[in-house]
Amino acid sequence: MSQKDGFSWSGYEIKHPKSEINMRNLKSEILTWMFPALVMVLGLQLLRLIVPLWLYVLRDRIGWNSIQIGVLALSMFALSFLAGGVNRLLGTRRAIVLLSGGLGLARLFFQIFTGDPLVNMIVAMIGGLCWLWLWPILIGWWRKAERPSSLIVLGILLGVVLDLALNGVYGTYDMAWRSDWLTVVVVLAMTALFFWLLWQESKQITTTSDPSGSGALLWLAFGPYLFLQFVVFNNLAGVTAVTGWSLPVAFGWMMVGHVVGIGLAIVALR
Repeated sequence: MSQKDGFSWSGYEIKHPKSEINMRNLKSEILTWMFPALVMVLGLQLLRLIVPLWLYVLRDRIGWNSIQIGVLALSMFALSFLAGGVNRLLGTRRAIVLLSGGLGLARLFFQIFTGDPLVNMIVAMIGGLCWLWLWPILIGWWRKAERPSSLIVLGILLGVVLDLALNGVYGTYDMAWRSDWLTVVVVLAMTALFFWLLWQESKQITTTSDPSGSGALLWLAFGPYLFLQFVVFNNLAGVTAVTGWSLPVAFGWMMVGHVVGIGLAIVALR
């Protein structure tokens, strides 16, 4: 039987090894930027819900003062530096699966649960803590697996842009507070894609990641970036109030700025 260019003349196709390699590389590249993008979106949405819930539940209902709430906030974010211990205790694969699953389920639960806000606050805090622990472990694993840093950065930036886009489309009124069927469908689709990406990612994790703790050290630089996103770059309501622009104009300028920033980052990281 003669063969030419990976195909047999008998009518049976023989897969070309080079095409298989290219498809695997393409799938790996897509996974590398899509998964961190959705991790960023789900986490930012949950963190944005926690502070209003603290003010309503803890201050207005229970009677906590601002100092007590501040101590709680500092304690929660300080716990993120226990990510290394969580990684060693559970193992990298189990830690990433469990923490990512907790993040996705918390976001989905918040969207469909309409009961006591105290329950929503607890769920949001659990999901937020999962997110804070997840990032250092993911960064350590990606470094160990020698994932292209340019694609990881691209995924994080795309997640920030997607979060801003969703926030702007809903007029700065977070979609998590809405209960209409369209919003529920969007969140269901987003979390379904997130869990599929998690499944694909988990199949590639075969070793314990980052015993040196470099992921936690990188988290020290990542924290200020998130703070700037919340307070300045992704604060659509704040930009609207400070500039006096209408919401569509402010949203448009912020989206243009983010897209230009992604383009510059792509050029710089090539």
